[in-house]
Amino acid sequence: MADVKTIIIETPRLALETGPGSKEFLEGGAVFARVGDGGWPGAPIFNPAEAEAANAAEALERLAAGKELTRLRLEGPDFDASLAAILDQSDRRTVFAVVTSDQVVFHGYGIAAPLAEPGAAAYQDVLPTLAMIGDFYLAREVELPDGGKLFIEGRVLFEVLKNPSLKQSQIDKLKGALGRLETMLKRGNREPWEKHDCA
Repeated sequence: MADVKTIIIETPRLALETGPGSKEFLEGGAVFARVGDGGWPGAPIFNPAEAEAANAAEALERLAAGKELTRLRLEGPDFDASLAAILDQSDRRTVFAVVTSDQVVFHGYGIAAPLAEPGAAAYQDVLPTLAMIGDFYLAREVELPDGGKLFIEGRVLFEVLKNPSLKQSQIDKLKGALGRLETMLKRGNREPWEKHDCA
């Protein structure tokens, strides 16, 4: 089971407004104006299809199963209710990006919000930024259906990160825990062969 869960929600023809789901994203998230085109096809991850959820119900199933990355396209009149349901089932270690036709909103774990000076973001910035927080890998290049290749583009939006050195902080914690474990082992144990008469 993944530790941090990442969810990307695309609503290309809808806007975040004032429903319960939209309101929580807008008030508790880091909001950017969206610039440029782009979308999920050819996403620079190893298996984009594996991350797909066909609908909100499937996204909720993936959340419950602890999947590390889910991408969902939401459209239609139940859009805001679906947003609210996904938010309600998420836990404190879930990070979101909601991409509309004119906004990119980051919300949840590891996100500094609201932003003091909101800027602009492109779709290509979403995955590199989320990869600094989440537990999924980026691919250096992706094969496209026409035989071409897509390389990682975009930038990490460091201004949206609560801790710009989050991954290094996690590594430092692991090193500290490993050091404490090694100390305990040295203090409390002898090599196994020293405990036997045949040694």
